Parts: sequence; C-alpha cells; structure tokens
Amino acid sequence: MEEGVLIDTDILIDYVKDMLDLPLKRLCITEIVLHESIRWVDNVEKAKEILEETFIILLYDDRIIVKAAKM
Repeated sequence: MEEGVLIDTDILIDYVKDMLDLPLKRLCITEIVLHESIRWVDNVEKAKEILEETFIILLYDDRIIVKAAKM
C-alpha cells in the first residue's frame, strides 16, 4: 500500500481555516476525524462529501492503530 499522511482533527481544522499547507501526498483521515469535522456544520451532507473527495477515509482497525502509535 502507498504511504500517506494521517491528518488529525486539529491539523484538519488549521487546513480548512487556510492556516496550514499540507504535503501533496496521499492525505488520510479516520472515520472519527470525519465525524468530529462534520458534527457542527450546517450542511452535514455537503461537508461529508467534500471531505470524502479530498481525503481517503480510513476505518480504524488494529493495523492502523498500531502503525499510528509507532509514528
């Protein structure tokens, strides 16, 4: 599998506010970050669609948890 960059909620917020540039790599967020990011917006469906088009959504499993912990 191609390496990517796992973005957490704080980094995603800074990126959305145009306060942070992200590398031009495979950008990923977890399902938890997706949920946290769309929870308080007015148009949940549109926000979810934009995030799904922009990022690869990773479902948490043991492999991802272990890899993220080692970073």
